[in-house]
Amino acid sequence: MKSSQETPQEPVSDSAQPPQPQAEAVLDFEQFLVAVEQSLQELKSRYQQIQTDQQQQLDLQAQQRELQQQLKQTPDPALRQELTKLKDQLEELEVKLESRLLSWLSFREKFWQIVRFLGLGMAIGWVFAFVTLKSPKPAPDATSPTTQSPQPHQ
Repeated sequence: MKSSQETPQEPVSDSAQPPQPQAEAVLDFEQFLVAVEQSLQELKSRYQQIQTDQQQQLDLQAQQRELQQQLKQTPDPALRQELTKLKDQLEELEVKLESRLLSWLSFREKFWQIVRFLGLGMAIGWVFAFVTLKSPKPAPDATSPTTQSPQPHQ
């Protein structure tokens, strides 16, 4: 049987305990910093792609105007076909640019804030409804003979 005066097997030092939370905080910060850097890289690449697509869109629009001018001067089926291809490429670029600018990632935070606050609002509303409906005060009944005072007839 061990006595209560025996010393513990492992010495406990005060300097060993505080670094644990600090080490975890540093590790969490480093992970957060890596995530931010990765997001920044993704944002930079997306921005570069958007700039490239916008420049390509301007070039295609200029080509389209030139072909329309040429088509007015000399109606040629080959020019018409090339103009149709340019229009298709422009449409694809517009869709690509719109999808890049309106991605789920840009709405994710706002979406979850809306969900969170709507849910919170509904919960508060249910609490108020429960409290008020649990002990409703009866409304005065106008047809009850005890609540009506006799009025003198004139």
